[in-house]
Amino acid sequence: MTPDAAAEMQRKSAEARVKARLPEDQARQHWMNTRLTIPQALAKMPGWVRQSAYNTFGKRGLAPGRPKKGDDGKIYFIRANGKGAVKIGYAVSVLKRVRALQISHRHRLAVVGVMKGTQKDEKDLHKRFAHLRLGGEWFDCKADLLEFLATVPKWDGKS
Repeated sequence: MTPDAAAEMQRKSAEARVKARLPEDQARQHWMNTRLTIPQALAKMPGWVRQSAYNTFGKRGLAPGRPKKGDDGKIYFIRANGKGAVKIGYAVSVLKRVRALQISHRHRLAVVGVMKGTQKDEKDLHKRFAHLRLGGEWFDCKADLLEFLATVPKWDGKS
């Protein structure tokens, strides 16, 4: 079998699975039902596989994506090795977010402050310090940002 024929067969198979799928609204109910194991939930969801259900509906029992803008979370301030540029970000769990960021960062990340806030508050801080933006959510740590950081509560290291 040629590679093109194999790819075509795989595409047709995927199309057939999608056509036979249980509609999303019904499948979501089974996927989010934490009383069912994943295999039990998938057995009630014809045409769905674990990866497509996870990609579509998110982690079981949790809504996919970032929390809504009105949800209370925390604004965190991180510096590599406790010095240099500052990352201003939003998370519901700072601990989980720092662990996720640390995986792809070569220096040890240190949380230098955390305050209650929303995604809108985070965006407002990004605008306030836009003149210091280095890229993405990273900002040059100059006098006005340092003064602001002095007012931010220190992180307790827990949530």
